Amino acid sequence: MQVKTSRQLFDIFDKERKRAQRSDRDIARSVNISAATTGQIRKRGGNMQTDTMLALAKELGLTVKVEK
Repeated sequence: MQVKTSRQLFDIFDKERKRAQRSDRDIARSVNISAATTGQIRKRGGNMQTDTMLALAKELGLTVKVEK
């Protein structure tokens, strides 16, 4: 699946988080970000740093491939 925005990527992460029956707070704590950060990305489509994106993917058992 090709994703062009961090909002789209976060939607995938959110779907997987729900499937794993984990809370936003739990996932945020696991990857060392605040629950406020996840809220900003969800509500405003804020930019997600690459290290955050990769940490979220790993925590949820997903693979991310970054291309130019």
